[in-house]
Amino acid sequence: MQFHNDHILKVKVQQSGDIFINGKLVSWIEFEKALSNLKEIKGAVWFYRQNAIGIQNEIAEQVFTKVLGINSVVSHNNKHCKYL
Repeated sequence: MQFHNDHILKVKVQQSGDIFINGKLVSWIEFEKALSNLKEIKGAVWFYRQNAIGIQNEIAEQVFTKVLGINSVVSHNNKHCKYL
């Protein structure tokens, strides 16, 4: 399955709980709106969580749960990616 760049949401959650979409810091409301828009176009999510093996991050868990809730294709990356 291939997607156009505008159909991919690159989501990164830092250890601090900050959420980034395509490199831009966003609020929870902006994150939810972006997911809603992505669901409409049947896009995909690239998900990166900083320090995935370390301390549990409640915000990262909430973000991932929301991402799974839109029934989108999800790619989970444990390694830091410069494009996120």
